[in-house]
Amino acid sequence: MNCKPCAVLAFAALLLGGCSQANASPNRPAASTIPTHYAETIGNTIFDLSPEIPDGFDVTAIPKVEIKTIQSSDREMAFNTYAVGKTITKQEFTPATDDPDSTAGQYSYRFQDGGNLCAGGTTSSYYSAFGYYYSHLLYDLERSTQPAAFPFATIADAEQAVTDAIHNFGYEGEFAFQSIPLDFETAKTLDTKIKNRAAEGEIDKNSYNPNWTADDNAYILYGTQKIGGLPVFYDPYFSAQIAALDTPFNHTIQAISTARGLESLHMTCLFDYTETKDRIPILPFEDIAQAVSQKLNRQDCAEPYQVYRAKLFYGVHIPAVCTTLDAFPMWYFEVNDPQNTKHPLVVLINAATGVDIAI
Repeated sequence: MNCKPCAVLAFAALLLGGCSQANASPNRPAASTIPTHYAETIGNTIFDLSPEIPDGFDVTAIPKVEIKTIQSSDREMAFNTYAVGKTITKQEFTPATDDPDSTAGQYSYRFQDGGNLCAGGTTSSYYSAFGYYYSHLLYDLERSTQPAAFPFATIADAEQAVTDAIHNFGYEGEFAFQSIPLDFETAKTLDTKIKNRAAEGEIDKNSYNPNWTADDNAYILYGTQKIGGLPVFYDPYFSAQIAALDTPFNHTIQAISTARGLESLHMTCLFDYTETKDRIPILPFEDIAQAVSQKLNRQDCAEPYQVYRAKLFYGVHIPAVCTTLDAFPMWYFEVNDPQNTKHPLVVLINAATGVDIAI
């Protein structure tokens, strides 16, 4: 029923000498601003990028936060919003266990119209019949014509609708979104791939059969929770290079919205946290770039590395030996790797300490 568990992973390599990575390095000046563009060559590393930070974000006032736990959704709230009036053809319950990787206390409902709802655990989702079908198009988004907006709603309106829907599941917090408009004509050309998957038994061929009209124009929205004003980069992203990429399919929130309203919403690993009065000073971007260059220059590659993207996150991971979840501001970099041209190389640097975060 599309209820995927929140993968709560622990990696001792991330401890880097202690449970907390949030403390700034002593006797090093803190950053007061972030450059709008950074173009430098350091050793064998070429930087040409515009650091990504939220509009109006004050890098001198990043709060230290205490992560309490991973939120669970409110089954009753979700049911009253998305299941009332629908005919339920199948209902399941996954009991709570001690396994943090399980969908503890999860209720799943399948509707006669082909949709489904999962709520009550740390991972929750809703799919209309169309949304479930449409979700199989997401792997081909690069072919979208991507218009600026659709008449039925602005992108801002669609993002607000998804935020409201998340709150309707009982989750709290603020969220950062990106969107990809997918027009129905492009979706129609991709539909053949869905039918091929249905013919091969990968999906239910009877689940939906859209006529593909302008009502099927959709915003594909994906995003993360915001902590301390920054998007969250959470623990499983540290597990491997491909999982660490800042792409739609690695985000903890994914949604589809059309003129009919919310068609699908999938959420996992949203944290309950408290902001403290303490502030975390981060290092100047030049120091962070030096740390990136030092890491890459250890790779012993004759060709230069080209660093083309940098984004400031709040990193959260589940340590192996600590009693609390660890959280710290963190720079994310994407690098053209001359030794592997198929996928970019991801480099993570603790923004407060300049320490390389191993992945």
